[in-house]
Parts: sequence; structure tokens; C-alpha cells
Amino acid sequence: MFSVKGTIMKRIKIGRVFCALLAGLCIAGGANAQDQRFQTSDVIDVTGVDSFYQGAAWLIRSEEEIEGRIMAKVSTAGDAYTLWGVVFNNPGACASTPCSANDIPNGNVGASVFYTSSTISAADGGLKENGKPAGGGVINFDFEIEGGSLPDGLFLLVGDPDGLAEDNGFGAEIHFVVDKHPPVPDGMSWISDLTTTNFPDMGPATNERVAIFLPCTNAPCPGSIF
Repeated sequence: MFSVKGTIMKRIKIGRVFCALLAGLCIAGGANAQDQRFQTSDVIDVTGVDSFYQGAAWLIRSEEEIEGRIMAKVSTAGDAYTLWGVVFNNPGACASTPCSANDIPNGNVGASVFYTSSTISAADGGLKENGKPAGGGVINFDFEIEGGSLPDGLFLLVGDPDGLAEDNGFGAEIHFVVDKHPPVPDGMSWISDLTTTNFPDMGPATNERVAIFLPCTNAPCPGSIF
């Protein structure tokens, strides 16, 4: 026989189970959110030509990956610029803080330098006193680095082929270097300029901007070192 009371009780029990599942999802979501940390850094000029501060960068760190964005002024518009990730997986073995290029050959540091992204710089809209364009540019890079392995075929300049070590998103020191490439002649392919570095025909790429992120083993993350 159909029982209204029995049906109501079943609905209550189902409702309790459903709420319990939702609560579990909410707790799990909260735990995931706590495992992410936000970090910022100034972008500086390393050429000595422009003013020291040239932009800003940010990261979202988790144990498994690092993602973020770098935004900066650069010296020219309409040219190829590449972004290079420099990962020091064991910064405690570096000779100084922050780590430097001199630490890359030290195998204990676990360094890796690899292609991360690229862009063609846009005009910055600045004007000279005579009203003509100033000739400067701006770049914006979005990037994501997963721990444990780099994509097959990605340009690795030097160091550990895995890039960021697995589960080391908080412990690694990360530098992002913006390289300027020579103008690409008309009719020539842009592929080498936008995916590699140090090609023979038009001269090597040169370092122009850098952002440095110290390890973030505890929240909040360290701020910009500059």
C-alpha cells in the first residue's frame, strides 16, 4: 500500500545524503583553494637603457603547476619577443639569494631554462615631444608550467628536461626573462624568432626584462625583491 509517511521519510533521508555530498564537495573545494597561492613581482629592465621598473607579473602557485601573467613595456613595437622560464628546483643550493645564472651549471640546484611563450610587441601609444610615435612597445604573456615534464619538442635551452620538478610548485624559485629578437626581414619566417633563441642569420636574442619570484613555502608568498 502507498504510504505518504514512508515517502516523506525516504525524501528526508535522500535529502540528508544529498546535503552530505554537497558538504563534502564544499570542503574539498575549500581544500583545493587553500592549496593555491598568489604571488607578485616587479618587472625590471636588465639592459640599463630604460628606467628600472617596466611592468609587473603575477603567479598562481600550486604543488602541481604554476600559471601566471607578465605585463611590461619593451624597447620596440612590431618585433618578436620570447618569454623564458628559469626554474631553480632547489634554490637552497644556490650560491646567493636570489639564484643567478652562475648557479645554473650546479647540478644540485636542479635548474632548467626553457621556452615558455612569445608575442609580437604592440605599440605603447607614447608620443615624443614633436608628436611622433616614441617607438616603444608593450608585451603581455600568459603562461602555465606543469610539474614533472615539459612538452615533447619544446625548446629547452639548458638544464633539467623536466623543467619544474613534480610537486615542487611552492618550493621552486622562478625567474621569467623576456628576450628581444632582431627584426624579421620581409618574406622570412617568424617561427625561429617566436619559438627558439640564438639563431645564426639575424643575430642572437638579447635579455631585456626579468621578473623574479622567490620560493613560497608558506603563505603569504614573498613579495617583489626589487
